[in-house]
Amino acid sequence: MALKQRHISENKFQILKHLKSQGMNPIIGKVKWERNSLVTANPNIRGEDIIEKCHTHKFPADAITVRYARQRDKVVSAYFHGEEKVAHGWTRVESKLIVTLPFRNQHGHHGYSWMGNSPRDMSLADIMDALFYIKEQVEEMSP
Repeated sequence: MALKQRHISENKFQILKHLKSQGMNPIIGKVKWERNSLVTANPNIRGEDIIEKCHTHKFPADAITVRYARQRDKVVSAYFHGEEKVAHGWTRVESKLIVTLPFRNQHGHHGYSWMGNSPRDMSLADIMDALFYIKEQVEEMSP
C-alpha cells in the first residue's frame, strides 16, 4: 500500500521531524537559529539549536545558521559555514554560502538569492534538504 501524495504533503513537517529524531538526515542537525521571539516560541526548535544574536562572523563553524531579515514578511537568510581553519594565527571558516529566501527584487519576483561558496562537506542535495527544512519551519511560524 503506497502513501497518497495528499498524506505526504499534509505531513511533511512530521516526516522531517521523525527523520531528524532518527538521525537519518544529519544535515538538519546542523541547523541553528538566531534567537528571536518567533524562534523561541516554536516548540519544534530545540533549545540547543538556538544561538544568541551576534555578528555573522561569530556564527558557528560547520553549521547552518538561520537569521530573520524581516519577521513580518518571513524573509530569512541561511548561512552555510564550512569548517574552521587556523592560518598564521587567524581563525576563519573555509567557505561561506548565504542563501536568502524568499528573495524579492524590485519587480516582485520570488526566489532564492545565493552568494558565496558552498562548504566542501555539503552536497547540493544536503543544501536543498536544509533549505526545505528551514522553509517549512519558517512557514510554521507566524508573526
